[in-house]
Amino acid sequence: MFVKSITLGIIVLVFFGLVNTVDAQSYDLHLVLNPLESSISEGDVLGFSGILTTSDQQYVITDAAIVIKDDVDFGSDRVIATGYTDENGEFFISWVAKTRQSGGSYDFYAVFEESDLKTRSVTHNVSVTSATQNYVSILTLDPISSLVQQGNKIVFSGILKTTTGEVVTGFPIFIKDDREGISDIVLKTTVTDSNGKFSTTWDAVPRNSGSYDIYAEFKGGENISKSRSDTFSVKVSGTPSASGKLSTKLLLNNIPSSIYTGNVITFTGKLTSDGIPLSGKLIQIKEDDPFLVDQRLGYGRTNSNGEFFIDWNITPGLVETDFDVHATFDGDDLYNIARTANQEMSVVRLWSSITLDSIPQNVDVGGQVTFSGNVQLEKGSPEGYVVYVMDEDAFDDDDLLATAYVNSDGSYSIIWSAEQVDADNIADIYVVFEGTSIYYRSTTCDDDNTFDFGGDCLNTIKLKTIGVTLEPDPVYQPPTSGYKFNGDEYMELYYALSFNKNPVIAIIPQPDSYDEVKPYFIPIQEGIRTWNLGLEKTGGDWNVDFDIIKPGEKFPQRPDVIINVVAYDDDIDCGYTRGVAWVC
Repeated sequence: MFVKSITLGIIVLVFFGLVNTVDAQSYDLHLVLNPLESSISEGDVLGFSGILTTSDQQYVITDAAIVIKDDVDFGSDRVIATGYTDENGEFFISWVAKTRQSGGSYDFYAVFEESDLKTRSVTHNVSVTSATQNYVSILTLDPISSLVQQGNKIVFSGILKTTTGEVVTGFPIFIKDDREGISDIVLKTTVTDSNGKFSTTWDAVPRNSGSYDIYAEFKGGENISKSRSDTFSVKVSGTPSASGKLSTKLLLNNIPSSIYTGNVITFTGKLTSDGIPLSGKLIQIKEDDPFLVDQRLGYGRTNSNGEFFIDWNITPGLVETDFDVHATFDGDDLYNIARTANQEMSVVRLWSSITLDSIPQNVDVGGQVTFSGNVQLEKGSPEGYVVYVMDEDAFDDDDLLATAYVNSDGSYSIIWSAEQVDADNIADIYVVFEGTSIYYRSTTCDDDNTFDFGGDCLNTIKLKTIGVTLEPDPVYQPPTSGYKFNGDEYMELYYALSFNKNPVIAIIPQPDSYDEVKPYFIPIQEGIRTWNLGLEKTGGDWNVDFDIIKPGEKFPQRPDVIINVVAYDDDIDCGYTRGVAWVC
């Protein structure tokens, strides 16, 4: 006995127990589909058989996927059945016969497609006659709103199937109005798709009398019965107002009388015309301002039921806390404008408080003062917020002396090296939590929470700096040590900081002068990076990370170093000492 076969792309020669393999990619393949009966009945079992070999028929292909298909003109060929070749390269595939949905006879062929190999058999024509002669069709029309407005688009959609669950494709569907005593009127015509579904739209117009009685109709086809859907009664309203446009009514559902910032509120309501919902219309939620343009809080479009759902992330006003909220529809070519009455809603923030522990009345210039205290919030953790130590100036921006990180228990502490801050050597000290969109601003110089732009600040603490001359500093001259500056110098620290990650430097601008000091954020970072480059020449990694903390923001992470960016101080003419830094 002598057997030659190819399995999974490798030629296997079997001869008295000896096995050889050869690459199959160099072989062309030949697929044979044995002749079929030319006519069978629905429900009969049709057997597909054949063999897959190399083109010279010297080798057979085993374990190969064979697909039986129907050759469809002007469309994708339909898969009928699938099987595999056996050890002799032969395949045997059975199929329970069904009538061809698109009519006519089947054009069956077998095909092998695997990897880079492909071959196809000849085609055999087979006619399958229906055992029951006809299919019974079922036509479904999706529900339609019973009230619509003139000019609205009505969607007619549904599906055509048989009682056995097969979809019916490529047949016309007629959308009609059932007229008693006279011929029904066709409103729209459409065709079922590959899934048996249909969809079309119609611009609604009022009926001469009464309501429409709308249904879908299928007039049948070869071997399939005609059918009709359920009927839906639809009234189309079209009564215009004196302006020539249709009247509208807008409803804004009740809103809460008070709500905290930081939350989300959903405004809901409905837009109708003569009781009929209007879909796809733009609704705006606004805050009524009698002296300015109304502020828009949000907007959205109505759904198929005329309803709207509009979210607003609640943010506070600068001064105003009572919002007069209303909804508006600006109208269009067909419908009049509509506006709801105002509903008053208080937008409030959570309270905050801040304390400052006792400080001395006098301090020598260069001496140290510890500013400490506590921050409390009505709700939530205070950790990561900034406390600013300020010198109050009645006729100028307040001076920033120091900033502190607030711990999880609300405590804060920062050491300030005293320097001259005012011409009279007396600083008017207070500390402030600048507040956020959620929390009110609080200070130690005001009795209650303040607006974002500040309060009266009448309760400051006097701190006198001693040992200050009002004479301007002399122009700094480098010592005559013979050292030649090359522009690559850096400061040396006489103590070490231990870090297990890149040090974090927080840059904090003076809150009252943010716009003035903002241009210096980048130069500060570049200056520190220049120091880093100098230090790296001595070895090691000196990279740092920067965080810029704007007023009202939290520290994203606990900083290792804080740099306060302050504005030029006219009181003491600080320009005389700029450019010189001393590290002790």
